[in-house]
Amino acid sequence: MKSKDAKWYKGAIDSVRSLYIRQRYADWKWQVHCFTCEKIMDWKEMEAGHFHLRQHDFTSELAGDERNLQVQCSGCNRFMRGRPQLFALNLIKKYGNGILEELQKKKDTSKKWKIAELQALLESYKEKLTKLNG
Repeated sequence: MKSKDAKWYKGAIDSVRSLYIRQRYADWKWQVHCFTCEKIMDWKEMEAGHFHLRQHDFTSELAGDERNLQVQCSGCNRFMRGRPQLFALNLIKKYGNGILEELQKKKDTSKKWKIAELQALLESYKEKLTKLNG
């Protein structure tokens, strides 16, 4: 049996992490607010929007930082390209001054993810998702 490679783990992490990000702030009816426009929708209709683009996740230290990902409606995430100014303002409101610099530093810090690190990150998100779903 062929072992799983880094590309497989990155895809799996992306999928499970997206589920977790979209569900973590859902209310008891599974409704969640868009981080940038406050639209309320079912978590399944939302997306996991990135402040720093997804392409930087596994080339830097960003993949392990959930603050870079927030729930967004497709209007904000796709059609308005993430609404970066509102995203930034809301990150500051939520996490305080310095968050933009912290995320930028992680984005700028090159990292080659090892298979064991990717396995651990995937397991971590699976556990978090399991806890959310009781």
